[in-house]
Amino acid sequence: MTSVENYTGESFDKILAINLKAPIYLTKIAKPHLALTKGNIVNMSSVSATRLTAGSFMYGITKNGLSNLRKQQLQVLQKMA
Repeated sequence: MTSVENYTGESFDKILAINLKAPIYLTKIAKPHLALTKGNIVNMSSVSATRLTAGSFMYGITKNGLSNLRKQQLQVLQKMA
């Protein structure tokens, strides 16, 4: 199992940017259009969001964050409807 000692700041930043920062920014950009069209956001997550998987704990952390983002934004977008 990969431990925290094996991750560099650069590798964590890359995982964070792809799995969490990008969906946050894209959601922000899409919200006005979604409010007008009653559209949907589809995020791709992973079983790693809820289960510890060998060698991918940082990946799982970011996917868990994505799942929480989805839940929070669902509430916000439902209030806008």
